[in-house]
Amino acid sequence: MVDELPQERCWAELAASSVGHLALVSEGEPYVTPVSFVAKVPTISFRTGAGRRLSALRSGNRVCFEACTEDQDSKAWTSVVAWGTPRRSILPDERSEVIDELYLKYHSQREDPFRAPAPSILEPEVVIIDVDYITGRSSGLGLGARLRPGRL
Repeated sequence: MVDELPQERCWAELAASSVGHLALVSEGEPYVTPVSFVAKVPTISFRTGAGRRLSALRSGNRVCFEACTEDQDSKAWTSVVAWGTPRRSILPDERSEVIDELYLKYHSQREDPFRAPAPSILEPEVVIIDVDYITGRSSGLGLGARLRPGRL
């Protein structure tokens, strides 16, 4: 049985997910790309560098964002999809906050806390999606791995 998730649970599941998929239009075609991100009601934020993703984001068109998780023990899954409009973060405090949140989310406590990670993006752009609609579904405990999202 597939269950609809309330908005609060959608945001909690999204915040707990480690990889999201950004869907947008690039060069007149659909384009989906994975991203590391942070989510806080009502925004999803990430860093990106020059390339196809950033060029498509600069168009100002709406985007769709999806994240899916699976419980390793029960094989239950959740999938959250959000729609919104991306914007470049130009405020220094906002940019710094997003980068700090990304660092906290993706760097384990076992690493040396005094050593910053090697920069993966030389001139990162911080992008914030202002989410205006979010929805989610869960398999509950009745569906196994063979019935993951997209196979129902």
